[in-house]
Amino acid sequence: MTRSKPGSPMPAETSVELDSAKHLLPGKSLCVAGMLIVILLGTLFLRIHSLYLPHGKVDEIQYLALAMKLDASGFSGYNLREIDVSVRGPHFFLAPARSGTRGNLLTRMPQYYDAPLFHKPPLFPYSLMVSHRLFAPGEPYAAVIARPGSDVSWKERWAQGAKQFYGAVVPIVFSVLLVATTFALGKALFSTQVGAFAAILMSISPIDVLSSQKIVTDDMLSFFVAAAFLLYYMSRREKSIGLALAAGISFGLATLAKSSGNIVLPAILIYEAWKYAQSRYVSTCGAARAFDRFFLIFALVGVLLAIPWHLHIAQTYGTLYHYPAASQTNLLQTDPWFSFVFNRPFYMYLINIPAQTPLLFLVYPAIFGIFMRRIPKTEQEKDCMILLSIWIVVFLLSLVWSNIGRELRYMLPAYPAIAALSANVMERLRGWINSKFGYHLGTLCILAALALCGWWSIHLGLTHVLENAAEIRFPF
Repeated sequence: MTRSKPGSPMPAETSVELDSAKHLLPGKSLCVAGMLIVILLGTLFLRIHSLYLPHGKVDEIQYLALAMKLDASGFSGYNLREIDVSVRGPHFFLAPARSGTRGNLLTRMPQYYDAPLFHKPPLFPYSLMVSHRLFAPGEPYAAVIARPGSDVSWKERWAQGAKQFYGAVVPIVFSVLLVATTFALGKALFSTQVGAFAAILMSISPIDVLSSQKIVTDDMLSFFVAAAFLLYYMSRREKSIGLALAAGISFGLATLAKSSGNIVLPAILIYEAWKYAQSRYVSTCGAARAFDRFFLIFALVGVLLAIPWHLHIAQTYGTLYHYPAASQTNLLQTDPWFSFVFNRPFYMYLINIPAQTPLLFLVYPAIFGIFMRRIPKTEQEKDCMILLSIWIVVFLLSLVWSNIGRELRYMLPAYPAIAALSANVMERLRGWINSKFGYHLGTLCILAALALCGWWSIHLGLTHVLENAAEIRFPF
């Protein structure tokens, strides 16, 4: 191609190249959008069973009951008292008890539920209340309680499930949003390919396939946690006050979804401390300064959003953190479920996560590779991997050290980080095998690994979903 002089007309071949580039970028964007839509539709398909399966677990009934009380009397009745539950056919129905009576719902619950429930943040019950007003106005709060038998036709199953659509749809929506956020996380920190791999790993994860088909808050929490980390990282990279503000709002909403959302702040603090330590050894004048205005806006907005609720908890219980089940030690001897979750070994998370989604085992070489200086090619990639590693480790340690039962869904807020780090290693392996052997062999190997992992994880997840299991006990 010939070089044109300043002011001279642009050569025809240059014009053709620029025109081609203009058409290439929209085409690539459409391809990425199409790929994401396919992943999200697959995610939705795997979670559609929730619309007709039973939702009669204690936690599910509790959230529906709180939504009903919020709908009727706001926070003045944020408890499970004065509620009657009745069973008619395959459904259970919640209704206010007769005036002056305690209601029969609490007779079906462990003793510690007979108290104010302000330790259960309000965002998820509020979402159920709003969904009920949208999809079941004037109808009682109800859900399926009996698993349909093999003689029940699919038409009857969907008809029975119509009464609980308002409740089942909320965790499904947040699960789809979680997968989309995982895609955005991988794409923003690494590449589009990493984002796609991470989203697929998140979508097929058995524990998310299971938890998204329960009326529980874990997918909502995980979405807001992932959004907080993603938006915070982008606010630093783009130097955007608006993104820092959005990250703070996401952090605040995470704490209002579940108390473990508070863990976002110490994780970001550790990341900022690491950046500060690194900047002290950087001699260039362009070194990034930690604890700057982006961090302050993020932390201030998140804390201000969450602190009124925490003050209400302190006024009610005399402490900022209240977990009544942890004090019910007698349940360990009388309740098989409590005995199981409280006696699980602390290393359960380290083994069960990759056992259920084998490709997530790659998170281990990813984390160790940072310190061995084998994986990060650039300082920016190292920075991203450090952020994700801190995210994972802080959530893991909080669960190991806390006095609560060990359920895999409690680790779900860290799954996007686990998926992104694992996907980055997958992309590295794909590129290395392609460059070493050619013939797109690396791409074929990764696609085959995804197919095998998908078959195993989806089978494991859906088997437990259709059995209405509370937890995936594999391998223990």
